[in-house]
Amino acid sequence: MNSEKSTTIRYFLIGQYALLCVGLFLMKRQLLSSILLLALLNPLVLKVGVLMYWKYNQRVITQTLCENKSKPQLKCNGKCQLKKQLQQVSEDKESEKAPLVQVFKLLKIDQFIPARKTAIPVQFTGAFQTASPNAYVETLYCVNFIKNIFHPPQV
Repeated sequence: MNSEKSTTIRYFLIGQYALLCVGLFLMKRQLLSSILLLALLNPLVLKVGVLMYWKYNQRVITQTLCENKSKPQLKCNGKCQLKKQLQQVSEDKESEKAPLVQVFKLLKIDQFIPARKTAIPVQFTGAFQTASPNAYVETLYCVNFIKNIFHPPQV
């Protein structure tokens, strides 16, 4: 009796594991596409986050951090601080890109760089000398074409 119960539990667990594997396989594509989408939208989301934080705390930023709070005629309202924060985000992104650019510059692939021209002049003799400049066009012209269109017999 105990062995039947353990076998049933074992089959149940195997079934649950199989369902989990199938579910993970199907979710893997969605997860990968979500990660790629977030990676592409990261700079935009970061700037929007800075803007939302500034808008939410605009009154506090204007009173404490604004450089132009002594000049109310400018109507800055903390925009100077927003500009600084957005510049800082942009600079951070540029500094993250800089090492990648250096790595790509170091990883030059010589196969895609055109070879230098040789200083030795090459002269063609024989068949190359007598061939017309449009010889390749003449060879593509087909002379053996069918003049009449085949019509099947009619009943």
